[in-house]
Amino acid sequence: MDLRRLRTVLAIMEHGSLSRAAERLGIAQPALGAQLRHLEEELGVPLLLRHSRGVTPTEAGRALRDGAWPLLEGLDALANHIRDLGNTPRGRVVVGVTPSTGNLLAAPLLRATTQDLPGVALSFVEALSTALIDQVAEGAVDLAVCYDMPVDRRGVRGETLAQDWLVFVETHEAGRIAGRTEIPFAEAAAVPLVMSALGNEVLRRMIEGSARAAGLDLIVAHEVQSMGLTRALLSDPGLGAILPYGALIDDIRAGRLVAARLVRPVVGRRLCLVHSDRRPLNRVEIALRGALLRLMAAPEGEGWEAPPGQDAI
Repeated sequence: MDLRRLRTVLAIMEHGSLSRAAERLGIAQPALGAQLRHLEEELGVPLLLRHSRGVTPTEAGRALRDGAWPLLEGLDALANHIRDLGNTPRGRVVVGVTPSTGNLLAAPLLRATTQDLPGVALSFVEALSTALIDQVAEGAVDLAVCYDMPVDRRGVRGETLAQDWLVFVETHEAGRIAGRTEIPFAEAAAVPLVMSALGNEVLRRMIEGSARAAGLDLIVAHEVQSMGLTRALLSDPGLGAILPYGALIDDIRAGRLVAARLVRPVVGRRLCLVHSDRRPLNRVEIALRGALLRLMAAPEGEGWEAPPGQDAI
């Protein structure tokens, strides 16, 4: 039995439809259907029942699922153990990052891995935090650096790396920040804002909830779901945005945009390292976790770059 084909069919069962499984796995739906047919032909029994809402496993499909998962997890653990017998960590790790954490951490992590862990290859996946946590639970991502992992989320566990604060961003020519590292939320709320659209509901709800709690009304001038479009709109000195510091960090470093940490109130999130709770970290993942923790503690310019303003508020 082909293990890759088996894993693919199990993923279809887990997601309940070919289309959702194809989207999650990044595989064309016809190719998934072919994998399913091949396995059904090999075993001589139908494994899934198709209906208007997707698919459900047959009795044979359920028996395959229940028997295969422990075997596959055992094979994965055996492969990791054999790899760990070498003198140096070797292997490939799929690392999930959000757009803003990727801007701040991906390049330093790659440099540190190349220098200190030459046997480790990194593969980066970029998505919003909720999607990354789902992918860790499903086994598609090994480690994810994301925000505010729910404490009751099954299938994953995590640890807090740092507290991250949202910032107010504007073009240098606007002059409202004028060299300050902090800006009161009330002052930022008085500026027409470029806000995230429905693609990032968590961030949008956090900003709007903090504003309501402070008795502030936001002026939403534009709703966009593109950081490139946000960057273009912020060329207008009359506009501002409330964002994670890393979202437009290249423009901030180049001086095209300026940023100040929101205060009174601050709007913060926990930056978390998330991995599966179905198995312990293997040797390669432990080594990569150590490299990431060293980056978080490194001096500014060498690792994680905190937003401007006071460290403790």
